[in-house]
Amino acid sequence: MIIFLHGKDAFRRQLKLEALKEKHLEPGMEALNLVQVKNPELIDFISTVKTPGFGFGTKVIIVKDFQYLENKSEDKEVNEIIATLKNLPDNLVLIFENDKISGTIKLVKQIKSKLKEIVQFEDFTPFTTWDTKGAANWLMKSSRDIDAELNLDISAAEHLVEQIGSDNSSNLYSELKRLSLIAENKKVSIELIDRECASKHDLFKFIKLLSENNISKANKELDKIIQAKDAHLGLVSVLGTSINRYLKLKHAQAKRLDKNALAGLLGVTPGRVYFMSQEVQRMDINHLETLNNKLYEVERSMKHGKMPIEKGLKYLVNS
Repeated sequence: MIIFLHGKDAFRRQLKLEALKEKHLEPGMEALNLVQVKNPELIDFISTVKTPGFGFGTKVIIVKDFQYLENKSEDKEVNEIIATLKNLPDNLVLIFENDKISGTIKLVKQIKSKLKEIVQFEDFTPFTTWDTKGAANWLMKSSRDIDAELNLDISAAEHLVEQIGSDNSSNLYSELKRLSLIAENKKVSIELIDRECASKHDLFKFIKLLSENNISKANKELDKIIQAKDAHLGLVSVLGTSINRYLKLKHAQAKRLDKNALAGLLGVTPGRVYFMSQEVQRMDINHLETLNNKLYEVERSMKHGKMPIEKGLKYLVNS
């Protein structure tokens, strides 16, 4: 078996790696049948793969940052690697872990065509700030790894993502793990998330207040964010994504699209559309348009170093 784990979300890659080791290695045999190498030379890689494991247990080899998966190789090297991979013993699990795998180079193309029966690729690209649905689906699957009896539905998962943010899987996982320890009857509900994450979702409260044109309260929440030293470009990105999503929903509502069409447009589940529809009732579309245009100008000034982030956010709220 050959497994390729790739993508820049190192935390999710590591979770998968630990799960594979637990699945394939016999307890107590890790020191004998687990081999980990980093960017080995070709001759060392071939030698490592051909060295048999101890006894009758499964041998697991983890190859990290294998250069031949990222850069072009000579035909001779490609042929040697393919020949080695074709002749793996049945009791060997070979795992490659790379930030990037280039799908355009000859080696990767040949692996996918000639070894497709014994290989699998898993992509761990980080979730974008607007991919609430993708992060929530991953969180639901992860909940079963944390506790097989944990009850987390898709609406609660999306709500947690919106409170914590989707672009840091480690923070999401840690927060869910914490909530699992205090959840009554092992149910992580929206009410529990609101109660326990109150100190962590000033950003989202700020976004809603700003979108509702509640300047006084938005300023208070922004002050909390600044005092916590959480004013950064990542926050500005989340702000832009949220305002754009509110705008899309307001425009789409005028076309009377059904909830499934709205969910597809916004990249969330139909259940989440209901909660968002409640939120935008207090928002004026003209204000959102103006806010969106101002944010574009402010963000550009921030990125070019013409305006400090804290000053830019204050200007956005009060201008």
